[in-house]
Amino acid sequence: FSAIWFVGIISMVVKCFHKVPHGSVLIRTGMRPTRVSFTGLLVIPVLDYLERLDLRTYLISVEQTGRDSVSCRDGIRADVQVSFYLRVKSTQNAVLQALECLGATEKLASELSMMEFLKSRLTSAVSEAAQELDFEEIGKKRETFVGALEQRLSEPLTNYGLVIDDIALADFRRTPQELWDPYNPLDAAGLQKIGKLKKT
Repeated sequence: FSAIWFVGIISMVVKCFHKVPHGSVLIRTGMRPTRVSFTGLLVIPVLDYLERLDLRTYLISVEQTGRDSVSCRDGIRADVQVSFYLRVKSTQNAVLQALECLGATEKLASELSMMEFLKSRLTSAVSEAAQELDFEEIGKKRETFVGALEQRLSEPLTNYGLVIDDIALADFRRTPQELWDPYNPLDAAGLQKIGKLKKT
């Protein structure tokens, strides 16, 4: 009888143990304290709920064009498209931080949900980084612009449990002048500079 009981217990443990798929992390929630594992978890039916989070890299694209384009330091307006490659850091604390910010693994698994959550932060960073450099400087030294973005975003994203794998300036060009606002001081300065360049 004891042998049968022992085999039954082992069988139940095997059935309740969930191994972590490659490139993922398991999060156990429910009636017991939340647990994060990169190897495997014992999940008890009724008491526990199991979620899987993919640790792949997500592409989030920020595009600022037309009247929403960025103003460079010299006042010249630019249409930009920046590609951010982000992922959840592979540590227990980072996974819990990401879950706390976004609220569910379903949101973390969706680039759209991550974009909605991060859009304001990423858009502000692009605008602020552009204001630190002249138009021609960004065009000729894109790595300088990318470096300014990394410096602005590394710490805030770390607080969300995220890390930057890469940032790419996918598109950068001068905004058509008919979309500029001549009553905006920055735009006026940019238009004046362009006028001087045309005369030389």
